[in-house]
Amino acid sequence: MSRHTSYRAPDSIPAVPSKLKGTAAPPAKWIVDTGTGIDIVGSQDYDENTLEDQQVPLANPLTLDTAGGDVIVKKCLPVKSNHIGQVRPVVCDNSPPALSVGYRCAMQGFGFYWWPWQPKPQFVDRAGKELPIMVQHWVPLMPED
Repeated sequence: MSRHTSYRAPDSIPAVPSKLKGTAAPPAKWIVDTGTGIDIVGSQDYDENTLEDQQVPLANPLTLDTAGGDVIVKKCLPVKSNHIGQVRPVVCDNSPPALSVGYRCAMQGFGFYWWPWQPKPQFVDRAGKELPIMVQHWVPLMPED
C-alpha cells in the first residue's frame, strides 16, 4: 500500500519570519529531480556557522517519505542560486541537494525536456533562458559555477 505525505510547495513553506538571517551560498551542483516535490539540501554541505546563523525554522515541521524511511524536517536554508535566484530548500541530514522539477514547471513556468536519443535534457526558466545542465550516470545536474 502506498502512503501519501502532504507538504507545501517550496516557495510556500512557511518559516518563522522574525528568524530570517540572510542567504547561504548554493551547493556546487543540484540534482534536477523529477522525483521530489520540494527542494532539499544536505546539512553535510554547509559548515556549522552557516547552519547556525542562516537556517530558518519551519512554521510546521514536514514529514518526508524517503527510501530510508520517514524523515522529519524542521528547518529550511534560504539559498541564492546563481541561475534561478532565491531557493528555500528544507535541510536534511546526509542528503544530496535537489531541485524540484515538477514545482518549477507547474508553479513557476519552467520547462524540462529530455528529447529522445539526446545525451542531456534542456531546463529553461520562465523567460525561456536555457539553464546549464550536465549529466552524470543519467542523472541531470545543474552546476552553480
